[in-house]
Amino acid sequence: MQRVNHILDARVLAMIGKNEASGWLQLYDKYSAAMYSIVWHLTHDNEIANKIFTEAFLQLKEKNILIKIQFALCPFLLRYTHNYASLYLKKWGINAVSGNKTIDSQLIHLLCTQCNSIKDVALK
Repeated sequence: MQRVNHILDARVLAMIGKNEASGWLQLYDKYSAAMYSIVWHLTHDNEIANKIFTEAFLQLKEKNILIKIQFALCPFLLRYTHNYASLYLKKWGINAVSGNKTIDSQLIHLLCTQCNSIKDVALK
């Protein structure tokens, strides 16, 4: 599974590198649920989570953040999303919801290495 994901991620990154819209659509289809989950886990507020996720995703394109990524796309995106959300919350004086670091680590591990979707993670 991990090898297949690596190949698919490489293809998506190549398309993004060529500025093909289909690359961005595939990236969104594959990782938006996981990215949103990270933000929601920090906020427990749909409105704030939607705003942060949207800004974080758009910034990936606007600032060409993915141009230098060649592998490990999932861990990069989740770390980027977590950092973006944390800085956003801090900037606006909003306290992140305290979470269990062990559960957070397990969530990221499942999303990055063992599951195809957020639905798979929810089932596990």
